[in-house]
Amino acid sequence: MATFTTAQVASGFPLRVQEKGEFTIAGEYTLTATLASGDIIQILKIPDGVTVLQLDLVTTAFDDGATTALLFNVGDGADVNRFAESHTVKDYRNVRLGGDTLTKLGTLPYLYDLSDNDPDGYDTVDIRVIAYSGTGTATGTIKLIARCTTKYP
Repeated sequence: MATFTTAQVASGFPLRVQEKGEFTIAGEYTLTATLASGDIIQILKIPDGVTVLQLDLVTTAFDDGATTALLFNVGDGADVNRFAESHTVKDYRNVRLGGDTLTKLGTLPYLYDLSDNDPDGYDTVDIRVIAYSGTGTATGTIKLIARCTTKYP
């Protein structure tokens, strides 16, 4: 099991917060190796006090010269499948999480209300690999876009 991070989660990257209205937080990960069961991609940093209103998952086709599919959960440290459970992607897709039968309906909006003891002031939204079917080194990109607000409702 390996943990990968996007540039948006990397140390030193500023937290994205806007006091008024809605804003987006986006993270993108480009596969450099075939993913294994249990691998985690930390894709977004969501600051304390931010409500996630919508999540859009955008993927390219995964290409390793064979028929490839990636099965994964989308969640965070407290609930590994908070936003999507056993989600499969193979071809180019743009999916609004919560908008199809494979994602968890009713989880959005979700307020990240972290304890005062959390030294980082944020949680990460993660993609946790359940299975990857394919051979060779996979290529492709996974992007997650969160529409957020600090004022809800």
